[in-house]
Amino acid sequence: MYNIHNSATVYVSQTLGSDDLSGLSPTREEGRNGPFQTLRRALKLIRSMRATGMGQPMTIALTED
Repeated sequence: MYNIHNSATVYVSQTLGSDDLSGLSPTREEGRNGPFQTLRRALKLIRSMRATGMGQPMTIALTED
């Protein structure tokens, strides 16, 4: 399962995503895992991670729908 501690990629899918999901999985999974719908939400997550001291490199991946 993807979570904030083992994923360095945030996923965005305009058609399959939702900003209510975690953004840490390229596809929808059980629970709240799945891609975000907007870049704005992906950037918000990365900024909040940086604010808490997580300094690892992050990638935003735009998925094909």
